[in-house]
Amino acid sequence: MENSHHHLKQSLLASIKWEPPPTGWIKLNFDGLVHNEVATTGFVSRNWDGHVMLAGVKKIGQTSITVAECLALRDGLTYTVHKGWRKIMLKGDSKVIIDCVNQVAAPH
Repeated sequence: MENSHHHLKQSLLASIKWEPPPTGWIKLNFDGLVHNEVATTGFVSRNWDGHVMLAGVKKIGQTSITVAECLALRDGLTYTVHKGWRKIMLKGDSKVIIDCVNQVAAPH
């Protein structure tokens, strides 16, 4: 039983491994969280070697998870672009936000 649990844990960790962007690009991961009616946003920008170039976390008060995700993306892009990087890949887990970025859906 212990071996199967250990194997499962390794498999899960392997499936969520961070994938680097192509050489010369920055990858911006962003996320929002709402817990006990308080929203928090966060982002991390890494280069193709996996080095963290920028990161930020901010409590934003009461809002929806969609707004929190959108603000996390906005903050991450603002700071990343301000540093002069233009080749930026985005990674987030909000289908609504990703669809809007890809112009598949209209924003709410």
